Amino acid sequence: MGAGGGGGAGLSTRTELLRGTAVALIVLAPSLSAFAISWRILDDVILASIVGVVVHIAAMALAVKVARRLFVRPRSR
Repeated sequence: MGAGGGGGAGLSTRTELLRGTAVALIVLAPSLSAFAISWRILDDVILASIVGVVVHIAAMALAVKVARRLFVRPRSR
């Protein structure tokens, strides 16, 4: 059986893991860095958490677009 479970032409498990890791890093890195920097500057963990959540939501919106480019193949007509 080939990758993808159905025996057809699909992504290998390694490729899926690498692409998934890339998407996770796109979401995680800005969120954590925004939280850490704002906590250091503001010296208030609550405000830093709010800043981190806002950045995290924006990063998730960006990650959806990146994931579509990485995982979704264009339809052949």
